[in-house]
Amino acid sequence: MQDHIKKAPEINGDNLLSTLIFPLSAQEFMQHVFRKSCYAFLERGQEKIQELVSEFLFGLDLVQMMNHSASDSIHVWMVDQDTGKIESFKTDPDAALICYRAGASLYFRSSEEMAQVFIGNLLQDLGMEWSGRFPDGLLKGEIEVFISRKGHKTSWHFDFQENFTIQINGAKTWHLAESESQPTRHPVRGFTPHYSKDESGALQTQKKVHHVYDPSFSGSFATQDIQRVCLYPGDVLYHPAGVWHQVEALEDSVSINLSIFGTTWADLLSDVTRQVLWRSEETRQMITYPSIDSAAQALKHIKAVISSIEPEDLLPLKQPSNARFYTPSNELCWNHVVIHSQSVFGRNSLVSVVESDEPPELTVDDQSDSQSESEVASDEECGGIDTLEDSKWFVAHHIFGNPEVESSSSVYFKLNSKTAKLMQQCLSDPMKYNKQKNLSEDVQILIRMLIASGVFSIRQT
Repeated sequence: MQDHIKKAPEINGDNLLSTLIFPLSAQEFMQHVFRKSCYAFLERGQEKIQELVSEFLFGLDLVQMMNHSASDSIHVWMVDQDTGKIESFKTDPDAALICYRAGASLYFRSSEEMAQVFIGNLLQDLGMEWSGRFPDGLLKGEIEVFISRKGHKTSWHFDFQENFTIQINGAKTWHLAESESQPTRHPVRGFTPHYSKDESGALQTQKKVHHVYDPSFSGSFATQDIQRVCLYPGDVLYHPAGVWHQVEALEDSVSINLSIFGTTWADLLSDVTRQVLWRSEETRQMITYPSIDSAAQALKHIKAVISSIEPEDLLPLKQPSNARFYTPSNELCWNHVVIHSQSVFGRNSLVSVVESDEPPELTVDDQSDSQSESEVASDEECGGIDTLEDSKWFVAHHIFGNPEVESSSSVYFKLNSKTAKLMQQCLSDPMKYNKQKNLSEDVQILIRMLIASGVFSIRQT
C-alpha cells in the first residue's frame, strides 16, 4: 500500500479510473494493483471532490441524499454495547434521520443517476463493460454511502466486490490485512461475521462457499501484517475483494464506496456447458434410478462436449458502441469488421437466431448508441440490402444456459425478406462463404454484420 498525491485531478465522473488512481497510469494500475493489493491515494484535498459533492451528493444534504437514494429503505447501524457487534435494521428516511440525530450511523445507496455515471464509467475503464452488467443491462455494482458517527466501528470482514472508497467528509482509520493465501483471493462471497444476527443464514452460506477452495477456512487471519491508513476528505483507497478490513470513524464522517463485481469464468463456463449439454438427448433426460455407471456415462459425455467449444464463441466481439439494434445500413455497428479472401469464420454455436413477432422497445441507451427509434423501426429510404417494406425482426440470443434461460446479451436485426433469406443461407452453410474473393457487396455487409453481432466468429488460424 502506498500513498501520494500532488496535482491530482478533480473527481467528477469523467475519465473516472484515471482520476481515482492518479498518479498511476491505467496500465500500471491494471498490471500491478487491480485485484492484487490495496493502494491508498492520499493528501488530495477536499477541493478535488467539490463538484462530486455538489452535483451528485446534494451538497451533503442528508435528507436529499436519502430521499434520492436507489435503496428501498435506509439501513440504521447501532452497536450493541454488550457484544460490540452491529445491530442493523431498515427503516424509512424520516425515521432514519431521527436515529441519526440520536447517534446512529446510516448506510444506503447513492442516487441511481450517480451510479449510472460513476459505476458505468468505471466498469468501462476497467474493461468490464460486458462482464460488469446483468443480461438486462443493469450494472453489477453500486455506490454505497456511509454516514458514520464518531467512534462507529465496522469490525473485521471482507467483501467479494472490488472497491474504490472516497472519503468525502470527516476522517476514518482503516486497518487492512492483506493475505496471499487462497481463501480470500477472488472470493465468491464475502465474509461478514460482524453482524449480531444471521437470521437469513448468510454466514453459513459464506462459510460453505469458502470451504470449497479452502477446507480449513475458519474465518480468522494472520494479524502480524496489518496495515493502517487514515483517510481524509478527497483521499481514495482501493481495496480488492477478499482483503480483511476494519474501519473506524475518527469523527463524524461521510464516505462513499464504488463497489463492483463481474461475471467470472466459472459463471460463464457453467452456463455454456449447460447450454451445449441441452443439445444431447442423453443429458436432457431426467435422472431416474441413478447409478455409478450412469454418472460415469454423463461425465464422459460432458468431457466430449466441453472439448467441442470454440474459445472464439465464448466472448462477444468488442464493439465501438453498445448497439443492440442492427440494420445493414447502420454502418456504425459493423464497419469495424474487416473480412478478406483468407478470413475464416464460423457460426457461433452458443448463439440462437430466432424470428421475433414484435420489435422490442428501444431504451435511451439503445437510441444513443445505435440509431434513433425512427431510423431503426421505419427507415424505408436506405434501399438495397435492407429496404424495409417487407421487413422482419430477428433476435440473436447469446449464451443462455442458466436455469432462467436468460440471454447474456441479445442483438436485434431488422431485415427485408431478401436479406432474411440470405441470412438463413449464411447460417446454414457458413463455410460456403469462407475464403471467397468475389462475394457480392450485399453478402459482405451481411457477413460483417453477423460477425459484429457475435452470430459468426472469426476463427484463429
